[in-house]
Amino acid sequence: MKIDFSRKVKNPIERLRNSVQEPLLIIYDVLGHFAKPRDHLSKSFCSNLNARAKNGFLFSQEKDLVMTSSKLDINHWQWLKSVNIGKGDLFFVEQMSEDEEESFFEFFLRQNRTAYLIELLKQRQICKIFSWMNSQNEVTFASQNNLEFAWTCPFSLVQEHFDKILFKEKVRNLHLPVIDFFTFQTPNEDRKKWQSKIKMNFANYLPEKKLIAKPSSSAAGSGIFTFQVKDQNHAYEKIISLESNLWLIEEYFEECRSVNIQIFISDTHQLDFFGVSEQLLQGFSYRGNHGSPQSCNDQGMAECFVQSQVIAHDIAKQGYRGLIGLDFVITPKNEVRVLENNIRLNGSTFSLCLVAEIEKTLGKQIFWRFEKLFFESSISFVRIYESNKEILYSSQVPLLAGIFIQEYASSERGTELAVISWATSKTQLEDVILQFKLNIGLH
Repeated sequence: MKIDFSRKVKNPIERLRNSVQEPLLIIYDVLGHFAKPRDHLSKSFCSNLNARAKNGFLFSQEKDLVMTSSKLDINHWQWLKSVNIGKGDLFFVEQMSEDEEESFFEFFLRQNRTAYLIELLKQRQICKIFSWMNSQNEVTFASQNNLEFAWTCPFSLVQEHFDKILFKEKVRNLHLPVIDFFTFQTPNEDRKKWQSKIKMNFANYLPEKKLIAKPSSSAAGSGIFTFQVKDQNHAYEKIISLESNLWLIEEYFEECRSVNIQIFISDTHQLDFFGVSEQLLQGFSYRGNHGSPQSCNDQGMAECFVQSQVIAHDIAKQGYRGLIGLDFVITPKNEVRVLENNIRLNGSTFSLCLVAEIEKTLGKQIFWRFEKLFFESSISFVRIYESNKEILYSSQVPLLAGIFIQEYASSERGTELAVISWATSKTQLEDVILQFKLNIGLH
């Protein structure tokens, strides 16, 4: 079946839940899918991944139970409910381990509270898990307690697509272009082997040409760095000093567009276009996404759609049912290369859900941006709400330009927000986010 990229999926939250009407246990465990040991991940990075658990609430419906490690601010929580976003109840994992590399769900499994959770699930007649990615821990937990998943995600298939090297081989087998690369494994391969592979694969490159090194299994830009061909010895020293032992080395393209295309594969084998956006990156760290009305003259994007369809059909044939998020680069010459397949909920998935609802209400496509904001002072959610009531999202009153506060956390260190802004023009989009900051008194 050909995917219609001119038409986004209707009722995106319902489709993500795979049209499941019964209540679900929602586990949004981002850190838990990283293989151990996690020494290559910083403590702050691990902490941030655990904090994202509360995003599972955004996809919840009545009678759902949402596991989370960090309490939602009560005022933010009430506001989300007032605008009809998130209706489930929260199950808090109250105390985290001193091991900051441990995910909240891994910690929960060690605390002998499983029986209590299972009893709650029975009371609510919850038999299925809605997961961020169906990690091995969740698969084991489900099998031990006779639970199923809302998505059909064979764990081996998930791992194959999560591994950047295996995914590149799959893409090659589909006769799609990939960026030239080689693999390097420590400690099996030494400095001489490293130099030999650089020479063999990049002999025609100028000394100033940049290459990029990626751990084979990483997400959100963790562990990735660039180096010039002339600095290959320094790069080797860095690689052997890091925990990851299998690396992907490839050409680095300057000034590329970073595109993410999401497609949902249903139980009926239907493939639906969920949405497209371009990623905001700080170095190689994910900082957000932005989108705009699609143009029929965008040749690079058109090629991304062609390649997306090939990959989506292939993974559907292998039995996967759920969301995929394909990351592409479009070079200044409009060359398109797929980088990876995020076979899970993506960082911008909820943004696409909200944008779809706004566009349906307004009857037109919009410009939008999802981004993280940090303010050095501690600001209460009440203050943010009171100073921005006129431009904040409402499920009752459609706004041509506005702000949705997806995440909020405040402490002595400052205030962190993740917001989705939208407008009917680029100028209005910049104006509304500026107005948001001015209203708080921080710009």
